[in-house]
Amino acid sequence: MTPSPYIRADLAPRVSLRSILTRAHGGGAGHEDGWHADPFGRHEARWMSDGTPTGRVRDGDVESYDAPPDEEPSPTS
Repeated sequence: MTPSPYIRADLAPRVSLRSILTRAHGGGAGHEDGWHADPFGRHEARWMSDGTPTGRVRDGDVESYDAPPDEEPSPTS
């Protein structure tokens, strides 16, 4: 079988099966790993791991660590 000239494996985005299944079954952005608006409002962004806030935070181009507080995230996030 000849590879398609329109899809090059070396240029294709790497997507995990988990992210495909999450999207296919109605998972929202809140369940994906990555930078999201800080639900506690302390920083511009906070790294989410499987929808759980971590201590990795970002303000502008500066990344640092700030453990998630014991309080619940803001309902407006």
